[in-house]
Amino acid sequence: MSWAGFKKAINRGIGQIQVSAGLVEKTTDPVYDAEEKRFKSFEARLLKFQKEAKSNLDSMRAVTLTQRTIAEACEALYDDPSQGNGYAALKYKEVSTKIDEEGRKEFDDAYRVTVYEPVTTLSNSVSNEFNACMDKRRKKLLDYDLQKAKVRKLVEKPSGDAGKLPRNEAKLTAVRTHYESLNTLLITDIPNLLSQRHEILDPSVEALIKANLQFWRAGAARLREVEKKATGSDLDLGNLGKEGVVEEALEQMKELTICKGAA
Repeated sequence: MSWAGFKKAINRGIGQIQVSAGLVEKTTDPVYDAEEKRFKSFEARLLKFQKEAKSNLDSMRAVTLTQRTIAEACEALYDDPSQGNGYAALKYKEVSTKIDEEGRKEFDDAYRVTVYEPVTTLSNSVSNEFNACMDKRRKKLLDYDLQKAKVRKLVEKPSGDAGKLPRNEAKLTAVRTHYESLNTLLITDIPNLLSQRHEILDPSVEALIKANLQFWRAGAARLREVEKKATGSDLDLGNLGKEGVVEEALEQMKELTICKGAA
């Protein structure tokens, strides 16, 4: 930072304290304040969507990897694929591997191009550009209020330098013009952005839903083929209920020699 920039930052810091303390009158604009509040609300929701979109992508990777790992552990329980559900476990491992390597990659590629990257680009663009402009406006508003106070002081207590007041009035006009330009720009652009948000985001939202739906449908179709290989595929889980299945399995376990010895 240059010396001039450092001095300006110090003066603004002191000026902000004066405004906060009520020593300098603060200019207010209810219209801008309302638009800024609307923007901040949208920005927060957009950033949350971006964060959850990344989390969804990471979670999908974790789910397919976990399913593949448990399938490998399940298949390892059987020495002979022809015994019991050994063949089903083998097919489950093969299907889980395909889902992790092929299905998840297809989802990952489509999701990145249609959902995550567009949303991230939009989020960064919106946050960086609008917040940079708002920060400039805030600084110019402070400069305007401080310069306005300086001119008022010169009017109330004239200086011995006859040219001091005109010079400061010219500076006030320049600062006010810069501030009002930024203020008008934001008051115009924020509503434009918010009015177009659905048009901008709808394609990514639709792609997100379709990508998830396609992935789970394809995965379910592959897993149904494994279900047919299971020896207990004719078991009516709907009538027996989960609790009944567990109780039946526990009763069978109690008949094992190791369980009887521990009783």
